[in-house]
Amino acid sequence: MQRLVYVPPGGSIDRPDTYAEISLASPYILGGVSGTGSAEHTVISSSIPGLDGVYIHGVRAESREISCDIHIKGNSREEMYRNRLALVRKLTASDQPGALYYYNDAVSMRIEAIPVSSPTFTDRTVNYNRAEIRFFCPSPYWESLTEKTGYMAYLDEGFTFPFAFPISFAAVVNKTSLVNEGSADTPVEITVQGPATSPKITNVTTGEWISVAHKLKDKERLLISTKRGGKRVILQHTDGTTEDAFHYITRSSTFFHLIPGPNLLKYSSADETEQTQVFIKYRELYAGV
Repeated sequence: MQRLVYVPPGGSIDRPDTYAEISLASPYILGGVSGTGSAEHTVISSSIPGLDGVYIHGVRAESREISCDIHIKGNSREEMYRNRLALVRKLTASDQPGALYYYNDAVSMRIEAIPVSSPTFTDRTVNYNRAEIRFFCPSPYWESLTEKTGYMAYLDEGFTFPFAFPISFAAVVNKTSLVNEGSADTPVEITVQGPATSPKITNVTTGEWISVAHKLKDKERLLISTKRGGKRVILQHTDGTTEDAFHYITRSSTFFHLIPGPNLLKYSSADETEQTQVFIKYRELYAGV
């Protein structure tokens, strides 16, 4: 069974009073939905004199539009019009995208979306009113509702004098394997908790890395997001204040994504005796559902 839920900016999927749900149940009955499959792609190319065909520079996934036909129901004509008004209120467009959730019998996904028109009301039969809703999605990719995590650290268990047996040396867990089961490259959110001197996170699978030319104090946190259009580097101090730390990123760094399939990540620093912890979060992206 297909179901759509639109959560406007400021709303929450945990608060039913803030979102509009369209399913096979009244008052908003889903008749059909389109635009959920694979997004359109544009081949970026140029012609070169003397060369047959064209030279391919890359492929760009375009934004998408999702539309659905619905029937608005009421136990009376008055209730039907009240339900219409409530739906229009929740589908008012703003300059910030909301979240459109899509559910079927196999998957649950979400995508940033803006209602590009209030419901367009057409035929009315007794207490049913037919309408069309269209959503503009700036990103073509659906996002998994499940967040995955990874962990790396230098755990200094060390040893003391006099020796006690068995001796426990410093344990190094500086690598982790993350599996991207989506169909598109996926951004990551990285948290480095100090102490850490010039921390560096490398995607060994792709050869890309993010290096930070800064020394984190004990319990300070560096937050890095590699999301396209939403890249950020924030330093959280122990007194609760924050600092834009973009200027600490070295020029050779790449705000890498996880490619589909396994990705081996490695942590390193200029001082490997420090008890640093690294947390990684990501949501898989899909070209269509």
